[in-house]
Amino acid sequence: MYIQEKMTEKTRTLLLRGMFIRHGLLMILSSCFHIILLFPQRYNQDIFGSEGILLLPFEYWVSGTLLLGCVGFLVQSLLRIYQHAHGKDLSGSSGLSDLFYFSLFPLPLYLLTFPAHVFSSLLGLSVCVIQGYYMILSGTDAKSRLQSWIFRQSQRQKKMDFLVTPELLLLCLLSLVGLFMLLLLSLVQPFEGGSIQSNMLFIYSSTSLLLILALELNIWRFSVQQARKSAKAQADETKPWQIFLFRTLPWSFWPAALLLGCLLIGILYPPWWGFWHWGILLHQIFGYFFMRAILGRRTPFWDWLLESPGQMLVSSFLLLIVCGAAFLSLPVCSNSGESLGVLNSLFTATSAVCVTGLTVLDISTALSVTGKAAVAVLIQLGGLGIMTLSSFIALLLGQKLGVFGNAAMRQSTGEEHSRKAKRLLAVIVLGTFTIEAVGTMLLTRFYHLNTGKDFLSSLGYGAFMSISAFCNAGFSLHSDNLMGFVQKPFMLLILSGLFIFGGLGFGVLTNVGKSLFDRRKIPLGVYERLVLLTTLLLCCGGCLLFYFFENQEALRSLSFSDRLCNAWFQAVTPRTAGFNSLDMHELQTCSRVLLMFLMFIGGGSASTAGGVKVGTLAIIVMTLHSWLRGKNSVVISHRRIAVSVIQQATTVILLTGGVILGGILLLTIILPAAQFEDVAFEVVSAIGTVGLSTGLTSSLNSSGKWLIIFLMFLGRVGPVTFLLTLRPAKTVNVDYPPTRILIG
Repeated sequence: MYIQEKMTEKTRTLLLRGMFIRHGLLMILSSCFHIILLFPQRYNQDIFGSEGILLLPFEYWVSGTLLLGCVGFLVQSLLRIYQHAHGKDLSGSSGLSDLFYFSLFPLPLYLLTFPAHVFSSLLGLSVCVIQGYYMILSGTDAKSRLQSWIFRQSQRQKKMDFLVTPELLLLCLLSLVGLFMLLLLSLVQPFEGGSIQSNMLFIYSSTSLLLILALELNIWRFSVQQARKSAKAQADETKPWQIFLFRTLPWSFWPAALLLGCLLIGILYPPWWGFWHWGILLHQIFGYFFMRAILGRRTPFWDWLLESPGQMLVSSFLLLIVCGAAFLSLPVCSNSGESLGVLNSLFTATSAVCVTGLTVLDISTALSVTGKAAVAVLIQLGGLGIMTLSSFIALLLGQKLGVFGNAAMRQSTGEEHSRKAKRLLAVIVLGTFTIEAVGTMLLTRFYHLNTGKDFLSSLGYGAFMSISAFCNAGFSLHSDNLMGFVQKPFMLLILSGLFIFGGLGFGVLTNVGKSLFDRRKIPLGVYERLVLLTTLLLCCGGCLLFYFFENQEALRSLSFSDRLCNAWFQAVTPRTAGFNSLDMHELQTCSRVLLMFLMFIGGGSASTAGGVKVGTLAIIVMTLHSWLRGKNSVVISHRRIAVSVIQQATTVILLTGGVILGGILLLTIILPAAQFEDVAFEVVSAIGTVGLSTGLTSSLNSSGKWLIIFLMFLGRVGPVTFLLTLRPAKTVNVDYPPTRILIG
C-alpha cells in the first residue's frame, strides 16, 4: 500500500512536470507559427480595422489572443499544482482543457482569412488540429506509460524514458516539421529583415534548437555514464571508456555534432547568418534520428513506408518532385542566370513528374539547355516510375529484389505473379526506349528538313518532344505549343501515335505484340479487347464530335485534310497528352465540355496516362447495361466481372469526381474573378494529368499554384492509392445484418 501511494505521488509529479514543460514549449512554438502565418493579413481592411468584421486592428487581436493563451496556460498550470498539493489524481485527459486556448483561439482568424490566403489558412487550420491531437495523445499516453513505469524490468529503459520521454520526442518531430514549413514559406514569400515574421522565425528556431539540445545533452550524459560502467565491468581495463562510448554512438550523431559546431561558429561569423535557420533544421533532423537510434526505437516513418508498395510509390513520387524542384531552382537551369523561384520550380517539377504539362513559365524561353534536359529526365522518370526503373536496373545487375521488391514490382507493372512481372518489366523499359528512339529519329528528320535547325538542335528537339509525347506529358519546346504546326500533318500524326501507344498501357501493348507476332497466335484477353475497343470508340467518336462542333469555327480556315487531322489530334490529346494544335480560347463551350469528358476518362491502366482510365469507364457502362436488362452479374465476352472490381471502379469514379468538385470550389474561392469554364477546365486538366489550359495557369497566384500542385500529384498517384496510404494497416471487417434504404 505504501509503495502504491508513493508511486501514485511520483506519477503525479512526473505527469505534472512533463505536461508543464510540453505545453509551455508548445505555447511558444505555436504562437510564433500562427503569427508568421497571419502576419500578411494585417492590412486586410475587410477583416481588421474600424471597417472590418473584427473592428480592431490586427495587432490588437494577436496581442489579445496571446494574452488569453498565456493566462489560460498559467491558470491551468496553477490548478494542476493545486490538485497535486491536495493529493488529487491527475487524469490522463487533464490536458484537454488546454485545447481551448491552444487550438480554438486561432480558428476564427483562419476561417475569416481563408478566401484571401487559402494555403496559409489551410496550413494554420491543420496546425490547430495537430496541436489538439498532440495534447490528447500525449496526455493519455503519458499517464498510462508512467503508471506502468515501475513494472519495467530494464533499468536502462527506465532511465532513458526518464531522460527523454516519448512525448518530448514527438514534440521535437512536430517542431522539426513546423520549422521546415516555415522555411519553405520564407522562400516563397521572403521575410523582411527585422520584421515581426523574421523575429518570430528566430524565436521558433531557437526554441526548437534549445529543446533538442537539452534532450541530446541528457542522452549524451547518460551514454557517457553507461560507457564508463562498461569499461569498469571489463576484465581488460586497458581500453578507455571513450572506445565503448564511440561503439554505441549511431551514425547520425556525427553529422548532428558537426552541424552543431558549425552553428556555434556561425554565431561569430556574420556571412553564415543567412544559413542559420537551415543549419538548425539539418541539426534537428540528424539529432532526431540520433535520439531514436540511441533509445532503441525504430523510426515510424520507415515502418509506415514499408507496409505496402502503394505507400512506397507515393513516397517515391514525392521524393522525385522535391529533388527535381531543388535542381530546377538552381540558376544553371534558368535562361536568365537567375533562380526560377522555389514555387515555380516546384510547380514545374510536379508537372513534369506527374506527366501533366501545366506550366506557369514558358519553358522554351525560361529554361536553359540544362533545365530542359532536367525536365526531360523528370518526365521519363515520372512516366515510367522510379519503382519500375529501379527494379529493372537491379535485375539487370543481377540483384535480388526480395519480398518487398517483388511486391513493388508487381504493383508497378499490374501483374499478379513475380515471374510475369519481371518479363513485363523488361518489355516496359526496353519497349519504351525503343518507341521513343523511333519517335526521336522521325521528329529529328522533320525538324531538320522543315525548320532549318542543325542536326544537334533537331536531335534535342526530337528527343524532348518524343519523350514528352510517349509519356503523355504535354510539355512543348515551342511557346505556342503546337499551334505553329497546325498544317503539318506529319508532326501531328507522329505525336498522336506516340501518346496513343503510351496511353494504352504496357500490358496491352505486350499482349497485342504476342497476338500479332507470336507463333502460337495467342488471342487477346478480355481486358485487352475492352481497352482497345473503348479507346477506338473514344478517339473516333471524339474526332467526329470535335469536327462537327468546330467545322465552322476553329477549323474553318483549314483545308479538309487539315481539318480532319486537327480534329483527330484534338480528340486524342485530351486523353492526358496535353498538346494542342488549336487555340483553346477559340473553342466553343461544347468543345470544351467534350475535352473535359475525355480528360476525365484518360487512358489505359498501368500506362503513362492519367484519368479514371478507359477500363473503369467500360466497367461502369457494362454494369449499367446489365442492371437495365435485369441481370444480376456483369458478363463481358463470356467472362463474369467480380463484384470487387465493380466496387473499385465505382470508388474511382466517385472519388475523382469528388476531388474535381472540391478543386473547382477551392479555385473559385482563390480566383473569384476567373470564369467558371476556365476554372473547371483547369481543375479537370490537373486531376487528369493532361496539361491543356485556357490560359488560367499563367495567372495563378500562390494559393492557386499550391492547389494545382496538389491536384496534379493526386491525379498521378490516384485518389484511391493516396487514401489507402492514410488508412490504418490493419482493419477488422465485421458483418452486420442488412437494412433497407430508400434510393431515388
